[in-house]
Amino acid sequence: MDRIKTAGNCQYRFEPGESELVSEDASLERDEPWECPHDAVEGEEYCVFHLSTAHRSELGIRDRQVRAELIAAVESDSDTRNEFVGATFGELDLRDRKINSTNALPINFRHCTFEGKVRLQDAHVVDQLDFSHSYFRSRFELDSARFDSDLICYDCAFDGVMSASTARFSGRGVFSRAGFEHTAAFNNGTTFDDDAIFTGTTFRSNAKFTGTQFEGRAFFRGSEFRYRALFTSASFADIASFADARFTDATVFDSVRFDGPATFGTEDIHSAYGPATFETAPTFEDSVAEGFLDFTGVDFEDGGDFSQARFEELVDFRDSLLMGDLRLDDAQCGERFEFNPRAAGEGSSSPASGRHSTAGPSPNRRRATSSSTFETPWSGPSRSRPRPPSSRLSTTCASSRLPSGSSTSPPFGPP
Repeated sequence: MDRIKTAGNCQYRFEPGESELVSEDASLERDEPWECPHDAVEGEEYCVFHLSTAHRSELGIRDRQVRAELIAAVESDSDTRNEFVGATFGELDLRDRKINSTNALPINFRHCTFEGKVRLQDAHVVDQLDFSHSYFRSRFELDSARFDSDLICYDCAFDGVMSASTARFSGRGVFSRAGFEHTAAFNNGTTFDDDAIFTGTTFRSNAKFTGTQFEGRAFFRGSEFRYRALFTSASFADIASFADARFTDATVFDSVRFDGPATFGTEDIHSAYGPATFETAPTFEDSVAEGFLDFTGVDFEDGGDFSQARFEELVDFRDSLLMGDLRLDDAQCGERFEFNPRAAGEGSSSPASGRHSTAGPSPNRRRATSSSTFETPWSGPSRSRPRPPSSRLSTTCASSRLPSGSSTSPPFGPP
């Protein structure tokens, strides 16, 4: 394949605007001015990466030539030629490739526009890939890819399907403040070995995390699930936070395993994230929580189903808003079950403050239901205790309690 003829320096310069977003993570903060290190196409002002796709087509430059120039730049000895800030790409096909820079430096695609598919299926990416603030107009395909370092998609816009089934992220997977217009699929055994960060992410279509393995911390703080949120058979080995998340459609956590502390409520009195909201009834059937499970202050606007769930430690529903039936058929609780929902119209309080509603049932609040009654001490007031009309409950709760004065909130630190 003929190389593209070049002459002189590319004149592209990136100047960050006043509207640049600032992240909780200092490494993702406001950009610095940047000058393109690549050579301009002969007779043109810009390099092949900063020409528009339409102009490249007029010059007879094809996507595969752009790909060849990109790979050559990444593999060069230069410390800066692996940077492509503000570039525009058509289709970028990097399937079945090992991608690593000669100097083991991050590959910088910040503020780029991808007009065609980005295809990384079965690729092995050694170095950090940074797509922060980029725009993907078509599909982003990562199926069965391996990422040895961080994949950063902070504040990205995905107009096409995002597919990362069976991918493995050995570094951080950062999708904070990203927006997915179509299905985002991290399912069928996708593994996050390090932190999975979806803070403030918006899913406008299916969010598929079925069978996903979160070996590091998982943060979905402040995320919006505007369509189905599917976490069936996912596993969380460390901290899982869904504080301040909003679920507006079907929400499925069936057969999920939480090995570490998990919260859907306010993390602590100093947290900027409040409790989550479920607009439709979530299902946690057959789920297992080995650690603390927190629903303090959470809004269940249509009830919820925890049938056959198993809670090994404290599970806390205090101050939650329960607008429908909370099913606990055949659930098991090994330590302590806190249940004292607030009436409709009452504001929630922080779980760390110790201020919880003791109001009795109201016409707007339904009670927990199950096939029988609790056999062990109940931490809520007697009038809130679920009493179905018949049969015994197979739910069992040991009488152990937290030490006096201890906090019910786990240490959910910022990612």
